Amino acid sequence: MPKNPVPETDLHIFWEKSQFFSQRLLTHSGKNIEIIHRGSANKDGGPDYRGIVLRLDDVIIEGDCEIHISPLDWVRHGHHIDPAYNQTCLHISLDSIPPPPIQLENGQNVEQILVPQTEFEHFINRHNPARKVETNACALFSKPNYKKLEILQAAGLHRLRQKARVFQERYDSVSWDQLIYEGIFQALGYSKNIQPFRMLSNLLPIDLVFHEMQQSRNMPPEDTAAALLFGAAGFLETKLLAQSYSSAVEIYSKNLIEFWQHARHILQIQPMQRAQWQFFRLRPQNFPTRRIAGIAHLLAKFQRQGILERLVTDLKNDALSIAEINKNLRHFFTIPTDDFWSVHFDFKERKAPSANKGDLGMLIGKNRADDLVINIIFPILEFYSREVGDSILQVKLLEHFTHYPRLQENTITREMIQKTGLSSQTSARLQYNARIQQGLIHLAKNICKPAQCDQCLQSTPPCASTEVGN
Repeated sequence: MPKNPVPETDLHIFWEKSQFFSQRLLTHSGKNIEIIHRGSANKDGGPDYRGIVLRLDDVIIEGDCEIHISPLDWVRHGHHIDPAYNQTCLHISLDSIPPPPIQLENGQNVEQILVPQTEFEHFINRHNPARKVETNACALFSKPNYKKLEILQAAGLHRLRQKARVFQERYDSVSWDQLIYEGIFQALGYSKNIQPFRMLSNLLPIDLVFHEMQQSRNMPPEDTAAALLFGAAGFLETKLLAQSYSSAVEIYSKNLIEFWQHARHILQIQPMQRAQWQFFRLRPQNFPTRRIAGIAHLLAKFQRQGILERLVTDLKNDALSIAEINKNLRHFFTIPTDDFWSVHFDFKERKAPSANKGDLGMLIGKNRADDLVINIIFPILEFYSREVGDSILQVKLLEHFTHYPRLQENTITREMIQKTGLSSQTSARLQYNARIQQGLIHLAKNICKPAQCDQCLQSTPPCASTEVGN
């Protein structure tokens, strides 16, 4: 390995542009491999590249690609226990050490290409001669751990308050419960369905949903919520369902349709068009139909107390430790599948390859639950605590934010970890948590430019952007 830490983004550039992968190669296990298509960069959580196509010993394979400087990072980053990486068919790393097997959460092994160190360095020096200078340019790299901790915690708090201000602008016209409700919908829309999810949350306000759930005596609350949500979203139009009915779809949707047909006329709701929802190039686990099903179950959990009251009560619970409350928060927003959605992507006849429950994973998984807590719940509660002058909640919230486990790493955080010198040993000593991770993102998006190092070292990095999300 070179003396200077190598940014993982350099290896991404090598993957995208180098002629090295245009030739027939051998995997570490000795199989012939030809890269047909290098896929597209994934800006969200999960593998670095989606949709790669390769020929492995004359067998065409399509899947995802993950790239690390060291093959040991596969386990260090927890990918071996993360189902989101189960479509990975190729792992790329430098040939600096004998690599261990790369194993998926489902037990399958992944083929590896080890990039020769000299080949990589020759390419980078030719295409990016400033790389070594830029790598050393990070002002935090040589700072002691206590200084890094001080700066990153301050930056993490700035990012939390940035997001709180975005919600503050929306609060002028909606209730607290509606504000959180809309935030949850937006977060579960991913990039392709943010707009239709936002429309759905406005078309079907939370107060209306709770009222109908409380009035309905003949259906479980989650089914009432599902009927309203799927109906308003345009998924319960009988003409569309009739085109792809199966017995399982008919059984599941029968009561939902009956409730919706009655409710839509009383409530005077004009449903959305199914065509407004994007399914193309989405993983089936992330189809909007499955996310709506997850929201229905989540609303059933909130029904008794309401959203805001339930969250504030949980955070102020003095009978539990901070770690226990954070664990409960994650569990609360994690929604397992039910019998129908464990084997269905949507309301069409197609099913998951196997009929075993859980094949498609959670309706709302652990990683997405963490995203909801950090990017939606904590920012809104931070704004709420200041708006109503609840100093106890302010203190509690900051404690929970500071100790909440870090989220799934993405391209930005992985690059910043290397750039700032947060090795796995250093990050362990710093108790690398969600607040520090959010601080890394804040610095990367707002300050991390060569001319702004002084601002970073002030320990109170200024705010700039006001976007919500990772």
